[in-house]
Amino acid sequence: VTFTPGQDNLNGGGGTDVLALYGPGIFDLNSLVGYAGFEEQRLFNSSGALASLVLRNGTTTSVAASGTGPTQTFLNGTASATTIQGGDGSDSIFLQGTGNVTTFVGGNGSNSVGLSSSGTLGTFQGGSGTDVISVNNPAAWNSNLVFDGGSGGFDRLDLNVGGTFNLAAATLTGVEQLRLNVSNTTAIVDADAIAQVTSLSGVAGAKLVT
Repeated sequence: VTFTPGQDNLNGGGGTDVLALYGPGIFDLNSLVGYAGFEEQRLFNSSGALASLVLRNGTTTSVAASGTGPTQTFLNGTASATTIQGGDGSDSIFLQGTGNVTTFVGGNGSNSVGLSSSGTLGTFQGGSGTDVISVNNPAAWNSNLVFDGGSGGFDRLDLNVGGTFNLAAATLTGVEQLRLNVSNTTAIVDADAIAQVTSLSGVAGAKLVT
């Protein structure tokens, strides 16, 4: 079928239903007249152009990407995701509403997560590329976060907003870089939290507390 904003009304009904989306482009599920009954969205992109998926407000679903092309998944408003699986290209997710992501499993490319509202991330399992979490709103910080940077790359946690962040309660593995990018940022750490950090940077006024 053709993805037609403003016209399509998709209802998967009972059972387990998948919406498969092919190639690059913008797939905004909020632009459809109706969208219900789908438990998973699949993005197939092997082009050099970007495939962007905007999850439907009020839904909790999973996303699976495949192919070597880049993908983006947006959670605006009240959309949530149980699992987001990356492909072989670069995969990025953006939490810009109140919805949460339970688990993000990055693929073989470089993967990133942007946390800009109150929606939180539970677990980020990085892949073989460089994996990054950018915290842009203190309300989005999950003290019980599990961030495993994976086997490759120079994986990074960026704190881009003022506030106090308890990294000691989180589980950070394979994260080589920690950046405190705002002057009134305080990061609480212990030996485990920074055990594998080889690069630590911060602006004037930022604090690291043990």
